[in-house]
Amino acid sequence: MHARSLFVPFAFALVAGSVRAQSHMIFISGNVQTGQIWNAATSAGNGTSGSCSVSSNGVEYYDAPFFTDQTADTYSLSLYYESFQSGFVYLYQDQFDPQNPCEGIIAFGYAPLANITNIHLDANRQYVFVTSEDTLHGGGGSFQVTIDGPMSCHMFLGSIPSPHHPFCFGDGSGSPCPCANESPAGGQAGCLNSVAQGGKLTATGDASVASDTLILFGSQMPNTPALYIQGAGDVAGGNGSVFGDGLRCVRGALVRLGIETNSGGASHYPAPGQAPVSVRGHVPPGGGDFVYQCWYRDPAPFCTTATFNLTNGVRVRWLP
Repeated sequence: MHARSLFVPFAFALVAGSVRAQSHMIFISGNVQTGQIWNAATSAGNGTSGSCSVSSNGVEYYDAPFFTDQTADTYSLSLYYESFQSGFVYLYQDQFDPQNPCEGIIAFGYAPLANITNIHLDANRQYVFVTSEDTLHGGGGSFQVTIDGPMSCHMFLGSIPSPHHPFCFGDGSGSPCPCANESPAGGQAGCLNSVAQGGKLTATGDASVASDTLILFGSQMPNTPALYIQGAGDVAGGNGSVFGDGLRCVRGALVRLGIETNSGGASHYPAPGQAPVSVRGHVPPGGGDFVYQCWYRDPAPFCTTATFNLTNGVRVRWLP
């Protein structure tokens, strides 16, 4: 069987992927009266120097996660509390645990008006902004904060997306399979094949262009050739559309990563000696979001007259 015949069904038109809203500045206006109580960190220095102590008085706090992309750079933070109010402000790196308020602090300040400069933020990393009123003072708790960076850098409110996210399952949760051949719910696999399983695709490793160790694992398939594919976007909002005995999940500028022959119903890309996914897929140096799927032969009479099926899809967010 020639590789050319395996690729023919995937000659689709280029479709642009989605673009996330982004800015070099985050502005938050809120109130610390959230009902969340912690014993605030005090005298916390800048997170790398100075002592950190914990107040014995519980106080309400406000927290907001955000993450960065592009390149590491220097940011600043300005916090303003309304008149006759004062409070603490913190930046935590990676995660914020209110039960351990001294862990992970990279910036600390005191308001009613706090200006913190020269805050180094890494690229593609999670941070959490936290503020709470001074434990010795009361007040309404209203504040405004601005986190600002160079124009070339971007921040996003919320938690950083998982780097490997399976989607487009053939279990009826999205588009129906072509002949009611849905796989069991919760299995995160494609539509059922002739070996009574849904082909499954998972990803492990580091999706970083600079240190790519990503491996795509296909399983629960017949012992036939399997084509690993990279796409620029998903189909039908991630629900897929009927294609052969399964669902097509990827679209756009498709790249054939490699053809592997399943053994024990499984295979993976890259195998030893093969180009990394980022190299074969021409992932740009700055990273980006791409989708992956495995197309495999299934010649046994089973569902439609087609002789192929597909796994679920996997979204991967590549870092620089």
